[in-house]
Amino acid sequence: MVGSPKFLLPPLFCSILVLPVVISSISTPRFFAQTTQKVTLRLTDWADLDEMPLDRQAIAEFKQLYPDIDILYEPNPGRQYEEKILTALAVDDPPDVFLLDSKLIPTLTNKGVLLDLSRYVRELGVDTAQWFPNVLNIARRGSALYAFPKGFTPLMIYYLVLAKRLTKDLDDAARIDGASNWHRFWHVTFPLPKPTTFFILVTSFISSFQVFTSIYVMTAGGPVRSTDVIVYHIYQAAWEQLRMGYASAMSWVLFVIVMIATWIQFRMFGRNVEYG
Repeated sequence: MVGSPKFLLPPLFCSILVLPVVISSISTPRFFAQTTQKVTLRLTDWADLDEMPLDRQAIAEFKQLYPDIDILYEPNPGRQYEEKILTALAVDDPPDVFLLDSKLIPTLTNKGVLLDLSRYVRELGVDTAQWFPNVLNIARRGSALYAFPKGFTPLMIYYLVLAKRLTKDLDDAARIDGASNWHRFWHVTFPLPKPTTFFILVTSFISSFQVFTSIYVMTAGGPVRSTDVIVYHIYQAAWEQLRMGYASAMSWVLFVIVMIATWIQFRMFGRNVEYG
């Protein structure tokens, strides 16, 4: 995640695709081995205090299905999660299953520290159709599969759904009427996705002001406060410096900024959007 102002307002589109993935380390074949011995798997992920009970509930359900497999749960709510994972890999003591951002998949696959899961996908009958192919391909190298997607932004889904609903009838009709390529684009192609584009514009703008988790986990506002976004600055003021009044005031200011910016977007772009 990647001048040093006190804090930076995040960009309009922070990322078009954010894909944290669950990656199995090279020691994970133990998980799939048919054995009567007890097996212990180390599971490491970034989880806050609200997520830990959900993780433990999922682990308990897993252990009911596989009683011979113990899960050593190692949640890490700290700010240097990725650094700790990379350090564990460097000293040859990685967890068996861990959460990692997709940008590191090429590095780890080239170094041969990840397990090819394709064999176990076939043996266990895992239905990979539950993920979008383009998302799953991020974790593929040829026929090998090194990770399962955990989550990604839904922005592109809106356009995929829209693309399936749009037809070429209007474009073909405009072409028959003698419209040029430019006129077909400006008067037919461009207006059709306007409602979806406007919705994504507004919601993405609001979401960009809510960036917190990636900053908290990966950078802690550094280096030299260059990633100290406003929400993280509010968190620091409230829970680290215990300046609740100051943090509350900044929260109200943030609310007003987002409200005004959203109102401007509706005034500038919302007038010409038709929901037919």
